Amino acid sequence: FVLDHTLVLPEYLIEAEYAVGSPPELQSALDVASSLPKDVQHNRDQLEMLCMVDMFRRACDKATPLEADTEHAAGVIAHMPPPVSKRPAAHTVTDELIARLSRGQDKAHLTYLNLFNQSLPRIERLSTLTSLKTLILSFNSISKIDGLNELHHLERLDLDHNAIKRIEGGSLKGLTALRRLELSCNQLAVLEDLNNLRKHVSGLLELSMLSNAVADAKGYRAMILRRLPQLHMLDHVAVTQHERAEASNNSSSVSTKMLVEHAYTRSRFELLDNCAPPPKAADDDHASVQIPDDDWLKTVVDLDLNHQGIRKMQNFDKLLNMKRLYLCDNHIARVEGLEANKQLEELYLEENRITKVDEALCRLPSLRVLDLGKNQISQIDALRKMTTLVQLSLEDNLVETCSGLERLVNLMELYLGNNNITELREVLCLRNMPRLIIVDLSGNPICTGAGYRSWLVYKLPRLKVLDGDSIDADEANAARELYLGRLNADYLEDKIGHRNFSQIRELSLTSLKIKEADALSGAELCNLRDLNLSNNLLSSVAGLRRLTSPVVLRLHNNRIEGIADVWGSSPSAGGRIPSYRHDFCSTQDLRHDGNLSRAVS
Repeated sequence: FVLDHTLVLPEYLIEAEYAVGSPPELQSALDVASSLPKDVQHNRDQLEMLCMVDMFRRACDKATPLEADTEHAAGVIAHMPPPVSKRPAAHTVTDELIARLSRGQDKAHLTYLNLFNQSLPRIERLSTLTSLKTLILSFNSISKIDGLNELHHLERLDLDHNAIKRIEGGSLKGLTALRRLELSCNQLAVLEDLNNLRKHVSGLLELSMLSNAVADAKGYRAMILRRLPQLHMLDHVAVTQHERAEASNNSSSVSTKMLVEHAYTRSRFELLDNCAPPPKAADDDHASVQIPDDDWLKTVVDLDLNHQGIRKMQNFDKLLNMKRLYLCDNHIARVEGLEANKQLEELYLEENRITKVDEALCRLPSLRVLDLGKNQISQIDALRKMTTLVQLSLEDNLVETCSGLERLVNLMELYLGNNNITELREVLCLRNMPRLIIVDLSGNPICTGAGYRSWLVYKLPRLKVLDGDSIDADEANAARELYLGRLNADYLEDKIGHRNFSQIRELSLTSLKIKEADALSGAELCNLRDLNLSNNLLSSVAGLRRLTSPVVLRLHNNRIEGIADVWGSSPSAGGRIPSYRHDFCSTQDLRHDGNLSRAVS
């Protein structure tokens, strides 16, 4: 979208020089062509073109290269942005703005208003324009649909390219005449908000929601067509009768027929045909479906309902001995209906529309395997209660933290690939999981950081497989050698249990085999007054230079040879050592106190 004509530039600039007559080189070639037999005379035009191309190539070869300064200047000019004049922004709707855009038309009879690209943060002062039929509000900063309920004659509403996150309950109430709604390029992410479209603007004929998170959700198009079956155009694509029929006929819940056709006993691959239930009179429209009795339902061990278009979980209450339930590739938004399935051990819900882990899962005492991959889950707090889990899959979701998972003491396999985990410290909680041996974090932002894999191998020493690659003894030893004994912010957080370093006045880190002091932030340790690093393996504490407050620094029994080794180098002439009081037992030999040389006064 180009909002200023100065941004529209030609792709190429061509200079040409026209001359009358033919150059000698071209004329000699044409003379040759004239002497050719008549049956090849029709190639004269092609020969002329080839000769001109060859002449151009030779001219380029003879051209003098640009001077260095000229070439640099040309490059700078080529990358300069065009001079775009700043557009006047209104920031708020006023009577003067409406009058200017409507060219003085009477507000009571105004039917068209274009407030495109006015930097408007909200919709306001439009309720009096009761005759409006078309309202353009695209390319603004609007975050909420509001203030439109009095526009009963509005037929088209354009809210493309804004910052709208929700279609709230009453935001479109009263717009009974609305036939075209444009909401592309916003931040809409909640599919359930589409119910408000059916409730308040059920007469819509055209709807556009492209480039929203909601448009990428599974079953999005079918869900809209079920709620707005009269739509003619959805996301600029015509709705066909076949598509509309498919959406309306899509199964919504688990039926008796599904149970009969997709259940297994003893193992998933043994069909129920070997122990078919006795026929009963059908109590629904499917007279041919045999209704199983309760005894038969108790024999069901596996139920495979993948790819069935299911939207609601129900009718599982009599499957008391079911151990494995497969519900992948459906349209389920909420996990429910499993209260009676106390024997359930494995639950597969991959590729649905689930947005959070429901408390209902915590009431499954035998659950060992849970697959929630390829959903829209961002909240996983409820998982902390599911201590029986051995395998957990949450790949391809919106998870940002592993907090709470540390309580899953029986977990052995954790799959969190392709989520939104950005901080390495978010996975530190996994250290407290004694049985965890397989972790997959591939595709998260943290994976791009330097040293990511070696750091995680060091922090999670029990791991056998990380991101699909096994961890051998050599890799584990290399990571341990790299990170063991390094004093840094992560190390401090690990030792003291929090990252609020500003509260620390005294810090004792003795006898911890610390061999290197990384750069610590003076801003974070602003109140530190006493730092005890005795009985470690330090040969230098140059990484502590950034500590700004006066600190008593205790370095008994380390590997420091002299004052130059304390800070990494001797202070230069006229320079000074940072404001620390060094406690080396300054009147004794440091070798006697565990170091390697005499103290320097």
